[in-house]
Amino acid sequence: WTYFPPEPRLGIAIGGTPEEFATGQYGAQNALMLLQYAKRKGYALYVDKNIGRHSTRNPSWNKLHVLHQLIDDVPMLVWLDPDVVITKPDFSLETLIKQSPCNEVHQTRWEEYLPKEVQDDTFLWLSAADRPGGAGQYEVNTA
Repeated sequence: WTYFPPEPRLGIAIGGTPEEFATGQYGAQNALMLLQYAKRKGYALYVDKNIGRHSTRNPSWNKLHVLHQLIDDVPMLVWLDPDVVITKPDFSLETLIKQSPCNEVHQTRWEEYLPKEVQDDTFLWLSAADRPGGAGQYEVNTA
C-alpha cells in the first residue's frame, strides 16, 4: 500500500505502465491527487507504477492479480485506471458504490445473476461510457 490509514473504510487501487506514471504524465499527476483524496477521506491507496511486472500477460489482466492481493486488507476495494479522475472530491466513493444499481449491465442474459442492490460481496463495473449524462454529472471521469 502507498498509503494505509488506521482502519480505512475503503481502498483505492490504481496501476499502469511506467510510461503512464513518468514525471508529468497523467498517471503520476492522478496518483498525487488520489493520495490527497485518500488522506482526506480516510481511504487506503495502492499505486502500482509497473503493473506489467506481475505476469507475461497483457498488463491490463494484472489488475485482477493486484485486486486479489489487496482485497482482504480493506472492507471495500475500488480499482481506478490511471486516466480516471475524481471530479467531485467532496463526493464519497463509498456512496457512489452503494447507490449504484447492480442490474444496469444492459445485457439481459446476466440479469438473473445480478443482485438488485449492492451487497457485501458485490462486484460492480462502472464505466463512464455506459452512464447517461455529460462530464459534469460524473463523480469520476476519464481524463
